[in-house]
Amino acid sequence: MSKNNCSEPVNYNSMKCIWMSSNTVEYKLCDKNFDCDNCVFDKIMRNINPDISESNSEENINQESNIVRKKIDMLESIHFSPGYHYLQNSIVLKKLFGKTYYLGIDKSAYLFLDNLKEYDFQSAGSGINKGSTLIKLWGGWGEAEVLSPINFLIVDKLKHNVDDFNVNTWLSIVDADPEEVNQAQLTEDEYSKSIKNLKTKLLEFENEFGFLGDRMNDGGIKVRFLYQVTGTEKYKVILNSLFAK
Repeated sequence: MSKNNCSEPVNYNSMKCIWMSSNTVEYKLCDKNFDCDNCVFDKIMRNINPDISESNSEENINQESNIVRKKIDMLESIHFSPGYHYLQNSIVLKKLFGKTYYLGIDKSAYLFLDNLKEYDFQSAGSGINKGSTLIKLWGGWGEAEVLSPINFLIVDKLKHNVDDFNVNTWLSIVDADPEEVNQAQLTEDEYSKSIKNLKTKLLEFENEFGFLGDRMNDGGIKVRFLYQVTGTEKYKVILNSLFAK
């Protein structure tokens, strides 16, 4: 396939993947400069098995470890990437062009969305002011809100079933002032410190409650989610620290 004409103006429509333009998939923007021959997504759509490195997904973690250790192992696999903008309240951006960005929830915070049942994102065309509600989340632990760390304009709300909500999910396309983004983003040291703080909190839970495999040391019921041990009120304190600073 030929590459996109570089002289064309860069905008949302011109970034649509060929599979989206042909209505084969509902949503996919190109992030490979239309180099289809070297695109993993294109190979998958054509049923070609790409050479993908071993995933750090939760399924690859030792299933014998307890729920706290699983989360710690996952946190240790997360690293700062210069290609992303990490903001307060666990929001991560990836620049598309100009003032337009992908927006999602940072992987480290996603690990604490145990038993997520539903979420609601502001609709396209909505202007979101700093400090106002950007995303609403509902889970077995109750309800939580993600407050917007800066001003955003929602360009497109990406349609995802909650079952598709994972660590690699982009929730929306947004416009934001690049200068405001740069001023609000965390440094690598700040980001690493936030990961370290989460690991410390998990170790405190492990010491406080005690685990043996995926059960409590007292032989109690099998633990599927961390909030089942901490209680929903204490768990929501953690979620607020992640999403509502």
